[in-house]
Amino acid sequence: MEKECVLVAASLPAGESLFRLLAYRKVPFAVLVNQKEQKEKLLKLGIERIVEVDTQNPASWSAPDFSICRVFLFEDSLNLTCRYLQIIKQWTDAPVYVVTGSCKPRTLYKSLGAERVVHCPNGDLSSLGIKTYQSVSV
Repeated sequence: MEKECVLVAASLPAGESLFRLLAYRKVPFAVLVNQKEQKEKLLKLGIERIVEVDTQNPASWSAPDFSICRVFLFEDSLNLTCRYLQIIKQWTDAPVYVVTGSCKPRTLYKSLGAERVVHCPNGDLSSLGIKTYQSVSV
């Protein structure tokens, strides 16, 4: 049986350090994108597992063909993060962590299913704590 994956939605360069960390720790992961340009950039970085969704078309929100153990959403915009939460909560009951530079949308994200909203100024991953990655069961 295939190992569960961590699902990450993060634009570059914010997600690059997380992708590197997960790859270094040999934690299976996939990246969620909503634009072909993002997908092409990730492919050039060597990211193999990419889930592409059309956020405007609910009929295209098919669950990926792997189990998700944990989700990290890096906030690009309020609207996109809310849409990703709506999509992901249809796919899995796995915990969802939203990483944001703002304190304001915390309640909104939690109401849409985020287990934890982490304030990371300037995308500093140290605010997440290394235990977050060590505790991923794969």
